[in-house]
Amino acid sequence: MYLDLGDGEALPALTEHEVRQAIRYAPFEINGFPKWFWPVVTAHERVALDEFRTILNSAVLGAVSADKAETLIRHLDEAPDAIRQGLAQEAWAYVTGSSKTQEYATEAALTVATAIGGSVDRTAFEREAWARITAAFEVALPELGEVPVAMDVDEARAQQALEGVFKERSRLRANAVVWGSFWLWHFPDSFGRDWEAWRASNKPASEEFMFDLAASLGEDRKARLRDAAGNGPQGLKTLKTLYEWVLSVVPETEDRTHEDGRVYSVGARDQAQGLRDALLPAIASAKSQAAYETLEDLRGKTDGNRAKYIRQLQFNMREDEAATPPLAQQNYDKFEHDFAPPVTDYVSFAQTVHNDLLAVKRSVEQGEFSLRRFFNSIPFEHVKTDTEGLALEEDFQALLGSELNHASVGRYGVSLEPILPDSTRRDVLCQIGDLRATVELKMSIRWTLEDYLVALEHQLKGQYMQSTNSKIGFFVVVLQKKRRWNMPSGGTVSFPGLLDILGTKARELQTADSGLFLRVVGIDATAKDDFRAVRAADKAKNVGAPKYDDGNGNTWVGRGPRPKWVKDALAAGRGLDEFLAAK
Repeated sequence: MYLDLGDGEALPALTEHEVRQAIRYAPFEINGFPKWFWPVVTAHERVALDEFRTILNSAVLGAVSADKAETLIRHLDEAPDAIRQGLAQEAWAYVTGSSKTQEYATEAALTVATAIGGSVDRTAFEREAWARITAAFEVALPELGEVPVAMDVDEARAQQALEGVFKERSRLRANAVVWGSFWLWHFPDSFGRDWEAWRASNKPASEEFMFDLAASLGEDRKARLRDAAGNGPQGLKTLKTLYEWVLSVVPETEDRTHEDGRVYSVGARDQAQGLRDALLPAIASAKSQAAYETLEDLRGKTDGNRAKYIRQLQFNMREDEAATPPLAQQNYDKFEHDFAPPVTDYVSFAQTVHNDLLAVKRSVEQGEFSLRRFFNSIPFEHVKTDTEGLALEEDFQALLGSELNHASVGRYGVSLEPILPDSTRRDVLCQIGDLRATVELKMSIRWTLEDYLVALEHQLKGQYMQSTNSKIGFFVVVLQKKRRWNMPSGGTVSFPGLLDILGTKARELQTADSGLFLRVVGIDATAKDDFRAVRAADKAKNVGAPKYDDGNGNTWVGRGPRPKWVKDALAAGRGLDEFLAAK
């Protein structure tokens, strides 16, 4: 059959007899219906429907026929819509006519029978459901008790018969719960009316049913709660009423608690408790005024922590209602440009370029790893000549200009040194109208403190900031690797100390010429600490200095297991004191 039909993608021409043969063969597959089954059914709907009806109507003929019908019913959720619609009446006849169905088959049959509006008479459904529920729960389950270790033949038969009765009544109850679940979701008003009346006349049986219903719904059907909440006021009313019923039969005072870290089996009580706790969030998930009012009504009927919890749900609902989704970042550069403060004069231009340089600084120091790595990974120690060093610095200038141009979002122009005439070799030039701002970039590897001070005063200020429209300058120093600088008066200074000295010099130059806007910006582009290297260094520090040394490169700190060279020396008759390391 598989060789002829394959996976159903390209079916051969089949006669009616062959279609019926294929349908009757399919249930015998070990792993469920084969892949070709539903494509065959879809291609031959009329014949398939007729054959399916025959299978379902034959369920009462015997155990084998009943098993075939149950297999078909359980797989109808995979069937095309037209097949399920065509079998609605047969599914109803199957579920009402068979007395031995299991709960999963009952659920599958009722799903098909009630899927199409009007296919099942409401009165007939309510009458059937009510009869099955009351018949199952108004007869108490037998007490099995503790099974004796040793029993004679009559006692064993009695115990077996008792277990058989218990199993059959448990099956009837499980089926009744399925009927009750469908009744609740399809016709909640009549369900509530009849259950309340039953509770008034037989409270133990009705509450036992409600507990089992809560455990069933809480096991794996919580998604149905949100679906009900989305059905408007009627769905919210159903959830509200169900919450009140479940709360009455699953009180919080009897909740089970499980010790953290201990394995436990989830029982009916845990499932019912889970449903109770899921109902209020399900109501809140509707995020509507009707849901808010439903929660308000429930809050008025309780107090303590439960009332506070409901109030929190209401608050979160209002927060969600007021929230607005973020705008999609379309044409983001234009957005930044339109909402950036205008650049209209000397001061606003200087402040704008300064702020953008600080944004680039943050991007290098805290943003993308690639930017920081570009600044610190160039091996300047291999640079042979000043010309080669300047060529490498051009790469840094290009990167700085690119980042600054991005930060400017078109508010001013940014150009790089190679584009400008040779007579004005600025590293980066920012310009708007007649106003100019010069950015002078210096790397940390090749420059001394004296070099920086000369470049700040005589190159940036003395050469590029002489014109009246070029009084804005920025001296940018990039730290590539951790280092210190020699002070003219002796001693050394760190990178922050270097920036303080240069900043002081810039302020002195501004004091002498009040028209200047001169700032020093330091960018720490050093590589971040490798946690492995830090860990190794800490470990080495904890080990301490060697205490013993054989003069051949072998050392020992004097703690822990003795190394081989120490053992060999002691075995040869030498003493440890002979190897004491010089202090």
